[in-house]
Amino acid sequence: MSCFSRENDLSLSKECKICKVKAVSESNVRSLTVTSKGQVTLSASARKHLGIEQGTTLIEVVVGNCLVLLPQNTIMNQLRTEAAEALKRAGIKPEELIAESDRLREERFNERYPGIGND
Repeated sequence: MSCFSRENDLSLSKECKICKVKAVSESNVRSLTVTSKGQVTLSASARKHLGIEQGTTLIEVVVGNCLVLLPQNTIMNQLRTEAAEALKRAGIKPEELIAESDRLREERFNERYPGIGND
C-alpha cells in the first residue's frame, strides 16, 4: 500500500508525502493496466502476501493522487479489535451495548409507529 505518482515525487527510498506510508523496494513495484471495464490484475505474489483470493472484497480509498486498495477482511478485523478494546477501556460489555441498542431501536420504532409495536 503505497503511493507513486509524478506529482508526489516519491523516490523508492522515502515515505509517501500524502499517506505517510514507507515506499516498498523497486522489486515490489509493478505497473497495472486498467481494462475497458475498469479492471486490473493484481500479481500472484501481492495476492498471496495479502491473502487476497477470488471473491475477496477490497476497499478503495483515494488519497490525494493515490489509489489505495485494502482487503476488507483486514480492515474489518482491525476495526473489530479496536472496537472491543474501546469497549473494554470504557468498562462496557458487548452484551450491554447490544441490549442498549435493541432498547433504543424499539423505542424509536414505537415513537415512529405508535400502536404497532409491543408497547
